[in-house]
Amino acid sequence: MKKTERISYEVDPHNRLIVSGRGSSSPAPARFRTAADGVFRIENGSTLTYHVKKSQDSNIPQKVKFSGNWSFDKDHNLVLTLDKWNEGCYGDKLIIKAGLLSAGGGSLSFAVATRDSGGKDRIYTLAFKGAWQADKFNNIAFRIEKENSKQDELLFQGAWELNGNNRLIYTYTKRGLKRGDKREQSFALKGCWDISKKNRVIYVINKRIGSELEFRVSFAEPLSRGLKYAIGIGARPAKKKMTLFGSWKINKGLGIVFEMPCEGGRVRTIVFGADLKLGRGAEIRARLRDDLGRDLGMSVKLSKKLFGNNGEAYIEALKSAREVSVVAGAGFRW
Repeated sequence: MKKTERISYEVDPHNRLIVSGRGSSSPAPARFRTAADGVFRIENGSTLTYHVKKSQDSNIPQKVKFSGNWSFDKDHNLVLTLDKWNEGCYGDKLIIKAGLLSAGGGSLSFAVATRDSGGKDRIYTLAFKGAWQADKFNNIAFRIEKENSKQDELLFQGAWELNGNNRLIYTYTKRGLKRGDKREQSFALKGCWDISKKNRVIYVINKRIGSELEFRVSFAEPLSRGLKYAIGIGARPAKKKMTLFGSWKINKGLGIVFEMPCEGGRVRTIVFGADLKLGRGAEIRARLRDDLGRDLGMSVKLSKKLFGNNGEAYIEALKSAREVSVVAGAGFRW
C-alpha cells in the first residue's frame, strides 16, 4: 500500500473491511478506497483482527489488528471505537453487523454474515470472554476481559424478564437489511437465584469467575408459591414486578426453607432464620432473617400444615411464648 498521510477504516454492509486514505506523494496525492475480502477474528479475549483473503490492493497486510473499546449500537450491532494505538485512526468506528448467537456463563458469541467480491456468502462466529454483571440501573451487561486488567462493557438496555423456571430471558428488536424489517429476538441466561440479602436479588451464572447479576429491589412480597419484588430498570426507571417462583417449607433441623426451580431440573434451596409469631387461626407469621441473623424486611405467612404432625404443638408453644426465634441452619429452638 502507498505511504499515506492518514488511513481510515470502516466496515461495509457485507462486513468487509474498507480501507481508505490519501497518498503522500506530490504534487497531487491520490485518494484511494479499497475493499478487502476476509473475516474478523477475536484474539486474546477482546482484540479485533481482520484476516485478509483478497483485496484490490496487494499491499494490504494479510492481518490487520485493531485496538479500541467495545460497545453496542442501538440495533445491538458490535461497535469498536478505535483508540490512540491505531495510528491516524483515533475515533474511527468499526460497526460489525452481528446477531447474538449464544450467551454462556463466561462467554458471548455472535454470528457474522459476509459476502466476498465474488458474491459468495459465509457466516462465521465472533466470541468474547468475560463475565455478566448488572449496572447501577439494573440493566444487564457483559464485561469483556481485556489486557492490563481493563474491561469493556456491552450493555443490554432492552427488556428482561423471568420464565416459569426462574430463568432470565432478554428480549430485543433487531432490524434486518430491508427497510422496515424488524424481528424480535431473545436469549436466555442459565443460573440460579440468591435472595439472602436485604433489598438485593442475585442471579448467579458462574460464581467461580464472578459472573452474576446483582439487582436492587425495593421490597418483597412473599406469595404462597413464590416471592414478588418491585424493581426499577433503566436510567429513567420503569417500575415493574418480578416474581421468583418456588415453595415454602419447614425443616426442623434447618429452619424456614424456600425452594426454587433452576436449570436442568435442579432445585435451589435457601435457608432462613425467622422470628415466629402466631397469626389468625392456624397461621404463623415468620419475619425472615439471613444466616447472620439480620432482618431481611420480609414476612411470610405459614400454615400449620407445613409443620406436619407437630403443627398443633408449635401453635401451643407460640401461644405461651408469643414469639420464637429460628436460627438459619440450626433449626427450631422451643
